[in-house]
Amino acid sequence: MPEYAALDLETTGLDPARDRVIEIGAVAFTSDRVTSTLERLVDPGRPVPDTVLRLTGIKQDELRGATNPDAALHLLADFLRGRQPVGHGARLDVEFLEAAGLWDPSQEILDTLDLARILLPAALSHSLPLLSTEMGISQPRPHRALDDADATRQLLLRLREEAVALDEGLKESMLALVAPYPWPVAQFFADALTASNPNPGPDTAVSVEPARRGKAADPPPDDPTAVAGLLGPEGPLANLLPGYEHRESQMQMLLAVAQIQARGGTLVVEAGTGTGKSLAYLVPSIARSVRHRERVVVSTNTHTLQEQLMNKDLPALREWLPWDFKAVLLKGRSNYVSLRRWRRYLAEPCRDAEDLMFKLKVLIWLHTTESGDRSELRLHGREEVFWNRVASDPMDCVGVHCTREDCYVHRARAEAETADVVVVNHSLLLADAEVGGGLLPEYDHLVIDEAHHLEDAATRGLRQEVDGPGLLALLERLGHGLLGALQRQPHLGASDDAFGDAVPQAIAAAERVRELFRVADEWVAARLGEAERREESVRITPGLREEKGWGAIRQSAENTTTALTALDMRRTRESARWK
Repeated sequence: MPEYAALDLETTGLDPARDRVIEIGAVAFTSDRVTSTLERLVDPGRPVPDTVLRLTGIKQDELRGATNPDAALHLLADFLRGRQPVGHGARLDVEFLEAAGLWDPSQEILDTLDLARILLPAALSHSLPLLSTEMGISQPRPHRALDDADATRQLLLRLREEAVALDEGLKESMLALVAPYPWPVAQFFADALTASNPNPGPDTAVSVEPARRGKAADPPPDDPTAVAGLLGPEGPLANLLPGYEHRESQMQMLLAVAQIQARGGTLVVEAGTGTGKSLAYLVPSIARSVRHRERVVVSTNTHTLQEQLMNKDLPALREWLPWDFKAVLLKGRSNYVSLRRWRRYLAEPCRDAEDLMFKLKVLIWLHTTESGDRSELRLHGREEVFWNRVASDPMDCVGVHCTREDCYVHRARAEAETADVVVVNHSLLLADAEVGGGLLPEYDHLVIDEAHHLEDAATRGLRQEVDGPGLLALLERLGHGLLGALQRQPHLGASDDAFGDAVPQAIAAAERVRELFRVADEWVAARLGEAERREESVRITPGLREEKGWGAIRQSAENTTTALTALDMRRTRESARWK
């Protein structure tokens, strides 16, 4: 393990151009000892905001006559020289050093925030104070420079232990991934993954499913009034629910839901805050599903409510209700990783350190995930862009030729087929309706929570939208990238007519798309003017179609359609040939 230098700056604010450093701290260390420390208070030459003084515990009087800012930063720069800098969320620290002209542009910092997100994706927070608390790291004075730097040191060593303890097969894959790259994150893993594990354990998963108490053999009541009584003041849940409070409005809603599910029909309920509406529809839905084997789908608008249902309400009811039931969360295809796309993406060279870190994060996650659901990864920043490279996509699905053995989408849908309660969002519910079913399992009852958002969800989800830049990027990537690369493959050869004129077809289609959007843009600009067209939209009416200029758009659209259709026919023909 090389010698590292963990650093931290306390400042008057977040803008290096206006704010000042008030304290520096750094710790030099190796795997087994601290080799040197640096700590200085810094006189900013101006009053420090009270919020900063309260946060750090530093007093204004302590800063008067302290080390000069320029001298302090020079001390820190000298301390870092020849050592690998380490920080937690360190971009701001680097920016202050850059503003002072004391940061070597060729020097890259190792950020423990990035490492924690790779190795501990399930952590509730990756902030230094909360990670320190969770991992038992000593931090006597949070938000003091030396203490934060030392906490960063301890965190790096703990994260190294996490990497050392990884499964041997996983470590081999990670080593192969990081080997070509000089970035600090690659060097960290290259060092940690080749170190011996002092505490090897069995390479087996451990179940953390809580033990369930025995369930009653009697089925749920069939009478709606009896079902409502489960949540009544004399019902069994009254003694089990923490902080139970009888709510008449909740009882009325529960009874109404039970009645409508028994006789069929539609029920609209407006429930104010504090009604307890989730339990009011979940209890009768579960009772109905368990007794009559009738599946219930619950649709929500927000992830927040989905998480409440799946992580709080349904687990509580599974524990408290006297019957077993199964509830699953089903999401749209793009929420699940495609292992086929992942393997293709993994084989590509990393463009930068962020690309590498995302691949490392997914490698570790795939070793443990059972769902393949992106929410487990807690994606940040550019990771959202990287995810699009590996997300399940119907355009990339091989359909009947897929074995489905390692398809997370198929696995999620199979789980939903055996569930009593399936939780979805409005977008998936509407998509299922649009295609005539098949995305959701067959169900007998539908509960639409947050129904006031359903119209907006339908507007977003059911409209057709064509984005010029996005379509161009796809066509150009196809023409200059994928098809061109395939033509260059030696085992195919330029003489193979499988691709023929597909590359020029893709390029020609891109030109047609570019022309269509240019003509349409000119037409809109002529109607609205340059300033208004950025904020206004134009509804295409029969009258507008008769106006001068529309003919050019129509002709360009027909040319574009012809080009895209020819390319799609070629794709269909060659896809059938290679299956």
